Amino acid sequence: MRFRFLTAAGAAALALAGSAADAAVTFRFADVALTLQNGQAAGNLTGTFTTDDALASIVDFDITTSTAVTGGFFDFARYNYTTANARVSAATLPSQFFRLNSTSTFGPELQIYFGSPLTVNGTTLNATASYENQFLVGNRLASGSIVNAAAAVPEPASWAMMMTGFALVAGTVRYRRRRNIVAIA
Repeated sequence: MRFRFLTAAGAAALALAGSAADAAVTFRFADVALTLQNGQAAGNLTGTFTTDDALASIVDFDITTSTAVTGGFFDFARYNYTTANARVSAATLPSQFFRLNSTSTFGPELQIYFGSPLTVNGTTLNATASYENQFLVGNRLASGSIVNAAAAVPEPASWAMMMTGFALVAGTVRYRRRRNIVAIA
């Protein structure tokens, strides 16, 4: 009986265990500041982007740049780059950069250059090459880092294996207790 229970529990754990290698990787921008070339603060950049498991292509993005009053003729407007209103126009992942262009005429452009190649843990931004360009306003440089958005959250398969392990330990302890009680009596 015990052998059958352990075999069934092990088979269930293997069936529930998925491969982490086939999962997409989501990154978020951490403390990314936008500045003018003279160093004046010009807002911030927030949001996430998702790559395939090989970090070779962008599969989804939701990135927002904030409004900024610069004192010039025009001010920077808030813009939300999503797959509905922008496209990946160029990318050399994971080694160098990616560029998002608005699908509207004269829309903004966001280019993110990496300080070092992108890994599953993230990277820093190249502060002299990462920028947002808005027509008639100009460029604002981006500096900060990119981190894995899901680094601290285990996959469902990991939870299933952990719970199965707890159940096996509890079942083993209970079986041994019952056996000891019978042996003592």
